Amino acid sequence: MENAAAIGAACAAAAGAWYCCSSGSAPPDDSEALASTLHWGSPQNHSFFFIKPHAQNEAVETLVRETLAASQIDVVSSGTISAAAIDDGGLIDKHYGTLAERAMDVPPAELPVWSEAKAAEFEKLAGQSHTAAAAAGQLLNLRQAQALLPTASPKEIERQWRAGECLKLAPGTYVAKLSEAQVWVVNGFYASMRAKFTDAELNPAGIKWLQLRWDESALTWQAFRDDVVGATDCKAAREGSLRNLVLQRWEALGLRAAPTGSENGVHASASPLEAAAERAIWLRAGGRYDGDPLGEAWKAAGLPMDMLTRWSTNPEEVVAGKDAANVFDVVEGCDTSELLRLALAS
Repeated sequence: MENAAAIGAACAAAAGAWYCCSSGSAPPDDSEALASTLHWGSPQNHSFFFIKPHAQNEAVETLVRETLAASQIDVVSSGTISAAAIDDGGLIDKHYGTLAERAMDVPPAELPVWSEAKAAEFEKLAGQSHTAAAAAGQLLNLRQAQALLPTASPKEIERQWRAGECLKLAPGTYVAKLSEAQVWVVNGFYASMRAKFTDAELNPAGIKWLQLRWDESALTWQAFRDDVVGATDCKAAREGSLRNLVLQRWEALGLRAAPTGSENGVHASASPLEAAAERAIWLRAGGRYDGDPLGEAWKAAGLPMDMLTRWSTNPEEVVAGKDAANVFDVVEGCDTSELLRLALAS
């Protein structure tokens, strides 16, 4: 099977999957009618998107929908997920993946380190190796730090953690010293960030999610990220992007404070692959990909579903002959058709 033919069939399958998901009925038998309705054969991107708790209100949602429409991005479906549901389902923990695991579950002695250079940086900073610090109880994960400081709130732990120098040991693995407890902690910000999603007092409205769809020919994924959503740092976001607009208009939009850090208004998937993984987390318990637009495109391209399941966990792999790297990093910002080409070449 040639890649171009496989990708063309895959795009059609993805369009059909979205028709079923959004309309609740099967696609029409008339292929011309279906082509007209779904832009059959035109490569399409599908992103998962949500308004973050600090920005969840009607004014922000209106701004989001108007900005998306101006960029010819369709909102296929939308809904709300409560703080209780996010907490009970561990949804934000699954969403943040490695960040959450390294903070709450992985023993410090088992932490991966990017390189010998990173290990040396920690030793210079801490005066001992990361393995020695873990063995001595001076390098803790966040859960252990919370047990050590049972009266300290997540916000207080984050305050202490951010007071000093922070070192990135590996993807999703950040280490800093608590200024008062004098122990090194992995991802000490995570409990505070998690509470913003799971605490009903901090997040009374939950999150508003949207499933988005647009033609690759009209807007690339990278342009969607740069021009429509905006950079993670609101201050660096391009003028007219959502994060820029939320920063410029935060008072008029009824926000309690100016956006900063991770409270940057909105979340959008970094790639079609991450979008599929996020839809599986937030919208389909159990992580199924049948019926998902990327899942249907994947099957139509003749790619094995176990490969999609594996790639959705962000493993380190050789992709299309490139050097081994985390898959999410390799495909970040690429369009759906390019993702399929990379998968077919792997």
